[in-house]
Amino acid sequence: MVAGATRETGSGFDVRVTPGGLAEVLANALSVAPGLAEGTVLETRVGLRPAGPDIRPLLGPVAGVDHLIVAAGLGASGLTMGPLAGAVAARTALGLPPDQPDRTGQPDQPDHTDHTDQAGLPDPGPGPFDPLR
Repeated sequence: MVAGATRETGSGFDVRVTPGGLAEVLANALSVAPGLAEGTVLETRVGLRPAGPDIRPLLGPVAGVDHLIVAAGLGASGLTMGPLAGAVAARTALGLPPDQPDRTGQPDQPDHTDHTDQAGLPDPGPGPFDPLR
């Protein structure tokens, strides 16, 4: 069983496991699975989720440093937004626009999005995300 996690705003790069943080995680785990009280804690881990200075991610070229693209500072959204940030960074590095075709059509309505790629070939539609497309 794995249980976690805490968000300790302002902790900087402190990688200690604090008793308060551990108590919070254990209390939450025990509230949904009381049988864990008789279990054994095998290990604890610490992960950092740094955010940009204004809570916005750092994404794009670095001024004054040729060929350096940054995709960092996603904070707690890193696991969910990381693939998109990586795709934007990859497209930027390749000199391509960072946007993707609009695929927001409702299932019960026709999708009038132009599904052609830059070479004019038909887009196969939703499937594995390809950041170079």
